[in-house]
Amino acid sequence: MEMFGVKQTIEAPGFASLGAILGFGIAAFRVVVGADLAARLEFARGVANFLAGLSVIFGLFGLAGSFVGSLFVGPWGLLLVLLNTVDIISGAMRIYLIGETEKRGPNS
Repeated sequence: MEMFGVKQTIEAPGFASLGAILGFGIAAFRVVVGADLAARLEFARGVANFLAGLSVIFGLFGLAGSFVGSLFVGPWGLLLVLLNTVDIISGAMRIYLIGETEKRGPNS
Protein backbone atom coordinates (compact mmCIF):
# COMPACT_ATOMS: atom_id res chain seq x y z
CA MET A 1 0.00 0.00 0.00
CA GLU A 2 1.34 3.43 -0.84
CA MET A 3 0.25 6.62 0.86
CA PHE A 4 1.70 10.08 0.29
CA GLY A 5 4.52 8.55 -1.70
CA VAL A 6 5.59 6.25 1.16
CA LYS A 7 5.27 2.53 0.81
CA GLN A 8 3.74 0.90 3.89
CA THR A 9 3.79 -2.75 4.74
CA ILE A 10 1.62 -4.64 7.15
CA GLU A 11 3.54 -7.18 9.17
CA ALA A 12 2.14 -10.34 10.66
CA PRO A 13 2.17 -10.49 14.45
CA GLY A 14 5.37 -11.97 15.76
CA PHE A 15 6.71 -13.07 19.11
CA ALA A 16 5.08 -10.19 20.96
CA SER A 17 1.64 -11.60 20.30
CA LEU A 18 2.84 -15.12 21.08
CA GLY A 19 4.13 -13.86 24.42
CA ALA A 20 0.81 -12.16 25.14
CA ILE A 21 -1.12 -15.32 24.32
CA LEU A 22 1.21 -17.39 26.48
CA GLY A 23 0.89 -14.87 29.31
CA PHE A 24 -2.91 -14.96 29.12
CA GLY A 25 -2.82 -18.75 29.16
CA ILE A 26 -0.62 -18.86 32.24
CA ALA A 27 -2.79 -16.27 33.99
CA ALA A 28 -5.93 -18.28 33.16
CA PHE A 29 -4.27 -21.43 34.54
CA ARG A 30 -3.42 -19.60 37.76
CA VAL A 31 -7.04 -18.42 38.06
CA VAL A 32 -8.27 -22.02 37.69
CA VAL A 33 -5.80 -23.22 40.32
CA GLY A 34 -6.91 -20.41 42.63
CA ALA A 35 -10.57 -21.35 42.17
CA ASP A 36 -9.73 -24.98 42.87
CA LEU A 37 -7.89 -23.90 46.02
CA ALA A 38 -11.00 -22.03 47.12
CA ALA A 39 -12.99 -25.22 46.53
CA ARG A 40 -10.41 -27.03 48.73
CA LEU A 41 -9.39 -29.61 46.13
CA GLU A 42 -6.28 -31.57 47.11
CA PHE A 43 -4.89 -31.69 43.56
CA ALA A 44 -4.95 -27.89 43.39
CA ARG A 45 -2.86 -27.70 46.57
CA GLY A 46 -0.13 -29.76 44.95
CA VAL A 47 -0.17 -27.69 41.77
CA ALA A 48 -0.15 -24.42 43.75
CA ASN A 49 2.76 -25.64 45.90
CA PHE A 50 4.67 -26.63 42.76
CA LEU A 51 4.08 -23.23 41.13
CA ALA A 52 5.09 -21.42 44.33
CA GLY A 53 8.23 -23.57 44.53
CA LEU A 54 9.11 -22.66 40.96
CA SER A 55 8.60 -19.01 41.84
CA VAL A 56 11.08 -19.33 44.71
CA ILE A 57 13.65 -21.21 42.61
CA PHE A 58 13.46 -18.81 39.67
CA GLY A 59 13.53 -15.90 42.10
CA LEU A 60 16.79 -17.21 43.56
CA PHE A 61 18.31 -17.56 40.09
CA GLY A 62 17.07 -14.09 39.20
CA LEU A 63 18.50 -12.70 42.43
CA ALA A 64 21.93 -14.08 41.60
CA GLY A 65 21.68 -12.71 38.06
CA SER A 66 20.52 -9.30 39.24
CA PHE A 67 23.47 -9.02 41.62
CA VAL A 68 25.81 -9.69 38.72
CA GLY A 69 23.80 -7.41 36.45
CA SER A 70 23.96 -4.57 38.97
CA LEU A 71 27.71 -4.46 38.37
CA PHE A 72 26.97 -3.43 34.78
CA VAL A 73 23.84 -1.28 35.06
CA GLY A 74 24.36 0.29 38.47
CA PRO A 75 21.36 1.31 40.54
CA TRP A 76 18.86 -0.22 38.10
CA GLY A 77 20.22 -3.62 39.05
CA LEU A 78 19.20 -2.95 42.64
CA LEU A 79 15.61 -2.59 41.47
CA LEU A 80 15.84 -6.09 40.00
CA VAL A 81 17.26 -7.32 43.31
CA LEU A 82 14.21 -5.87 45.06
CA LEU A 83 11.76 -7.41 42.57
CA ASN A 84 13.38 -10.85 42.79
CA THR A 85 13.37 -10.64 46.58
CA VAL A 86 9.63 -9.92 46.50
CA ASP A 87 9.12 -12.96 44.23
CA ILE A 88 11.01 -15.19 46.68
CA ILE A 89 9.10 -13.88 49.70
CA SER A 90 5.69 -14.16 48.00
CA GLY A 91 6.40 -17.73 46.83
CA ALA A 92 7.56 -18.78 50.28
CA MET A 93 4.51 -17.15 51.85
CA ARG A 94 2.18 -18.99 49.46
CA ILE A 95 3.81 -22.32 50.40
CA TYR A 96 3.43 -21.48 54.09
CA LEU A 97 -0.22 -20.43 53.74
CA ILE A 98 -1.16 -23.55 51.75
CA GLY A 99 0.47 -25.65 54.47
CA GLU A 100 -1.44 -23.79 57.17
CA THR A 101 -4.78 -24.32 55.45
CA GLU A 102 -4.05 -28.06 55.19
CA LYS A 103 -3.62 -28.32 58.96
CA ARG A 104 -6.98 -26.91 59.92
CA GLY A 105 -10.16 -26.00 58.16
CA PRO A 106 -12.12 -22.78 58.43
CA ASN A 107 -13.59 -21.88 61.86
CA SER A 108 -11.45 -24.36 63.76
